[in-house]
Amino acid sequence: MTFSKKVSVLFDDIANNMLQSFEGWDKHIPQDGEKGGVRERRVRDFLAKHLPSKYGVASGHIIDKRGATSLQEDIVIFDRFNCPVLEIDPYYQVFPCESVYATVEVKSTLDARKIEECIEHTGQLRKLNRGGLGHIESFVFAYDSYESSEKPPPVWASDKFKEKASSEAGQRPMPSIVLCLKQQFMLHFGLAEDDYIVDALESGILLYYCDHLLSRISQVETSSPLLFTDYGWGENDIMRYYEGKLIPIKKLRVKRILLNRTKV
Repeated sequence: MTFSKKVSVLFDDIANNMLQSFEGWDKHIPQDGEKGGVRERRVRDFLAKHLPSKYGVASGHIIDKRGATSLQEDIVIFDRFNCPVLEIDPYYQVFPCESVYATVEVKSTLDARKIEECIEHTGQLRKLNRGGLGHIESFVFAYDSYESSEKPPPVWASDKFKEKASSEAGQRPMPSIVLCLKQQFMLHFGLAEDDYIVDALESGILLYYCDHLLSRISQVETSSPLLFTDYGWGENDIMRYYEGKLIPIKKLRVKRILLNRTKV
């Protein structure tokens, strides 16, 4: 076996372990919410271990400087070196949108309701104002998919995403990539308004997903936000002493410019 082949086998082993847990002891966790939490943490831990170190992996809400907020995201992939740490507790953070690359929604089973949730998350992300940095990428990691008696799972899932994304107000944005681990398929959206690709593999689906995820997030631009100016100052003025008087810092800056011009 070649070394490159061993990489594929490594990821297949990880995928098999995930599925064994999903179909084994996970089922005996009493509450659905906690089941989902365990499955989210498993995917989050996997990404944290296998993505390059410049990518941080956590969960929480994403905000912009105008006050808009994402829905609570299962997994946030952010710029580890430039993102301010706004940690509420070890399991929840707030992320300025400028320092975020992507999000990953983790679903136990892709059904009509979960697909609607994925589209809602993507739509909320696209509303965040990132200046000229472009949008945050949106991905889905599903353990299983709803099985239709009329269509194969990949066809049913892709058709359902397109159906849910259509609305009277126009086409809603869809996640870039959707993985179904058990059924071994991956959906690519966003190539064009009505276009998508369905890839089905006999093996190597997890490695294939990671490769495409890395390719997409490597194209996302991030920056280090001006945390106080953009997120902390708001409508308030800073009062600074100047020539024995308290003056709002905005007015002080104007006065300094005038003084400099006078000297010139």
